[in-house]
Amino acid sequence: MQSSEFVIEGTKLISYTGYAYHVIVPEGVTEIGEKAFYGNQSLYTIQFPNTLTEIGKLAFCACRSLKRVDFPSSLITIGYTAFAACGALESVTFSEGIKEIKQEAFKGCRSLTSINFPNSVEKVGSYIFLNCVSLKNVQLSESLTEVSMGMFKGCSNLRSVIIPDPVINIEDQAFYGCSRMQSVKISCNLKRIGYEAFKNCSKIKKFIIPKGTSEIGSQAFRRCTNLKEVIIPDGVTEIGWCVFEKCFNLQTVTLPSKGLRLIGQWAFSECRNLVEVINLQNVETVEENAFYGCTMLK
Repeated sequence: MQSSEFVIEGTKLISYTGYAYHVIVPEGVTEIGEKAFYGNQSLYTIQFPNTLTEIGKLAFCACRSLKRVDFPSSLITIGYTAFAACGALESVTFSEGIKEIKQEAFKGCRSLTSINFPNSVEKVGSYIFLNCVSLKNVQLSESLTEVSMGMFKGCSNLRSVIIPDPVINIEDQAFYGCSRMQSVKISCNLKRIGYEAFKNCSKIKKFIIPKGTSEIGSQAFRRCTNLKEVIIPDGVTEIGWCVFEKCFNLQTVTLPSKGLRLIGQWAFSECRNLVEVINLQNVETVEENAFYGCTMLK
């Protein structure tokens, strides 16, 4: 099918060449192809058919006037960078049924304020909300088992997050630079906190790492400058380099009572207000400069 605005092959929308303010995608379309609306500067709102199952990569990338998107319940997959750089996009509504959102899908959507994932979402790619600087409120799917790499990196207005219990892995840089985030409720089944996962989250004051966690990546909490108390459970065997470096207000750290083999270089360096490290005597190896600059440590 071909008209003056749509090019459709079978049930796949290949391209749209119009300049309408509001676009209605024809019924029967199951897929919106790669770059179908790429860079369209006129598009303000769009209506999807109930037959749509997939939105391809870059499909709406750089549609800088697009304001609102409501996805139908038929949609299963949103592709790589599908809505990246849609700077005016304020509202995204997902329906139950969507399963996968691929990497960088909403990267740089600087006006997006809230996200509510239905529980049908099972897989989320890396950096999907990178630098969404207006994003404040997030509800994650109960079907997720990990918070993906860089998922909320640079979301400087994100205030709080609840990580559901099925999550076992917080990937590298997941919350890097969420500088206004004050509270994080962590999954009770968490196994791993990745490299730079909470780096520069400067408003968090207390972090209780759940029992069962075994790995804390390097620089995971570096420059969390308002962090005052950390409780690290039994099961963690190593605290890597720079994990808590320059947490200037950190006062009390509770280490595992047993099994901690190593505190790495610069792990707590420049924690100038650190006065107490409980169970430090049980650590097998404390590397050079692990507590450099901790001038108040007893």
